[in-house]
Amino acid sequence: SLIKAYSMFIRASNSKMNLVITGGDKEQLNTYRNIVDEFGLKDRVHFLGWIEQGSLPVLARNAKFIVYPTFAEGFGLPLAEAMAARTPVAVSKLPSFLKMGENVPIYIDPKDPKSISNGMKEASKGRSKDILDKGRLIASNYSWDNTFKKTYTIYSGIHK
Repeated sequence: SLIKAYSMFIRASNSKMNLVITGGDKEQLNTYRNIVDEFGLKDRVHFLGWIEQGSLPVLARNAKFIVYPTFAEGFGLPLAEAMAARTPVAVSKLPSFLKMGENVPIYIDPKDPKSISNGMKEASKGRSKDILDKGRLIASNYSWDNTFKKTYTIYSGIHK
């Protein structure tokens, strides 16, 4: 769906943006490469495979926008990292993202390429400074330091 949506997006907007895809095992990547070839996007779609966790913030900061059309998400680390980087993000309309992101992300249906393409179009226009600042503030609540402090508080209460 993402590759089809990207094809729709660049054709509708005449965008020169490339699509960078992270993750995926060897079999998935081969399938994705075949789809990319079918759409004639071989020079426009780049596969990075699995990347180091520490590299995600760098990618997020340097992206024009992020699209995360997932079908399941337990926590929402990619959303938190995009918001921390103040990068516009289009994500699946899942309960964990709705709760975490509030009105900051652009919500999409991961099954619908048109919904994804529309999310890409909206994200490519950017977001207001207020929305991006709000996203960074929300993401700051999910830092490792805050997580440690909250976990420590819970464990300290158990041992009393």
